[in-house]
Amino acid sequence: MNYSKFLAVPLLCLAVWGAFTACGKDVSVAEAKQAVYHCPMHPRYTSDKPGECPICHMDLVLIETDTKPGEAPSGDRVMVNVSSEKEQWIGVRTAVVVSKKLEKKVRAAAMVAYDPDLHSVFAEHRELLAARDRAAKRKNGAALARATAMVDASRVRLAQQGLTEKQIDRSLVQGSGSADSGFGGPGKEPTRWVYVQVYENEADLIQSGQKVELTSPSLSAPLEGTVESVDRIVDAESRTLRVRVSVPGGVRWGRMYLEAAIRVPLGDVLAVPKEAVIDTGVRRLVYVQTQKGHYAPQDVSLGRETDDDFEVLDGLMEDDVVAASGQFLIDSESRLRAVVSSHDR
Repeated sequence: MNYSKFLAVPLLCLAVWGAFTACGKDVSVAEAKQAVYHCPMHPRYTSDKPGECPICHMDLVLIETDTKPGEAPSGDRVMVNVSSEKEQWIGVRTAVVVSKKLEKKVRAAAMVAYDPDLHSVFAEHRELLAARDRAAKRKNGAALARATAMVDASRVRLAQQGLTEKQIDRSLVQGSGSADSGFGGPGKEPTRWVYVQVYENEADLIQSGQKVELTSPSLSAPLEGTVESVDRIVDAESRTLRVRVSVPGGVRWGRMYLEAAIRVPLGDVLAVPKEAVIDTGVRRLVYVQTQKGHYAPQDVSLGRETDDDFEVLDGLMEDDVVAASGQFLIDSESRLRAVVSSHDR
């Protein structure tokens, strides 16, 4: 018996059935990849046919689902390809990640010092110093010991007012301590002290010697000061620390309110423009230009910030090119394409 004839018919049937089912799969995939339209202003609204957005009545735009191998969705965002025409339309502008010197400005409220209690403590301290000197000249050991103990106690009270040892010594050499207390001689314009109230989370940035810009509507021009010290006790109500700033003249009224900007150098660091960063509340990301018109989402770890830049800790390298404007529209497109790609798979 010739068994080959009996086997030929079933094999032919299987081949025909396989070709039919394969064609059916192609049709279903093609149907799944039908055109999808969305609103540029409200990307969450989508439609399977052209028309207008029911929210803002803008024309719907076709979503180009041209995701290539290697551009597969990663989480909730994917790489997007933006044509030159679209870049111009949505106002895309790029910036380069570079290493540069950053300077942060710590802004806080300030007030010209007028401190009668401090002035009284200084006056008492000078009298005790004079009494100690007299006891030393008389060579009265008991009186000298008592005077020395009282001088030490007086220095402790000055330290409790927020002064350092160097500031106490310098004020005593200058004479009256008027800069610290706000009292100056008549007709004089001495070096005055300004108290700046800095929040405790920024206090670690402040150091002696830093420059301070002081402004007020009452002043014809900004004043320049120098940080002398930072108090060691946090105010329980305002949660601030008092920073003492010396200002060489230009301030005549005690307890005058000012606005202070303390310039804090951060050194040479890798920086990205603040406008390029998208903060979702859970993560921070930027869109890196991998080639002309191609933007890939990239999570970043950021450190200190200035008025214009963020310090980059991780996620970017020097000379990376990022989208600095128009990135929110790119992000909307990226998220929408990620949703469409997930449905296609």
